[in-house]
Amino acid sequence: MPSRQGDTRKERQVLQARQRAAEKADKLIRDGKDENALKYLLLTKRAERAVDPLQKKLADNKALCEDNPGPYIDYAEGQEPSADEAYRLCRGCPVLLECARFAIAYAPPVGVWGGEVYIDGKTQDK
Repeated sequence: MPSRQGDTRKERQVLQARQRAAEKADKLIRDGKDENALKYLLLTKRAERAVDPLQKKLADNKALCEDNPGPYIDYAEGQEPSADEAYRLCRGCPVLLECARFAIAYAPPVGVWGGEVYIDGKTQDK
């Protein structure tokens, strides 16, 4: 059973993430981009829901990238791993499916997530 301290930390992180999302949405609205603000809030909520399954899986399993994150995020611009290399990096990872689902919802700015290469929040097919 998780500790109360861990629960409190998670609750604080969720509140902080929601506050950042609301601030960004407010800025989009001030800039006259109401529709973009709504889309952003919907994506943020979807990403928030995708975090829980990943965190639960990570509680009992170790991701392949945990001890050596370098190949997954530390590469020069324009020298990203290919789609095949990303797949090979993640093949056999016990959290592969949850990581991929999280990445689809979150659209990470950069890195190898769930066997895919992300740049500017989009998967790359190179």
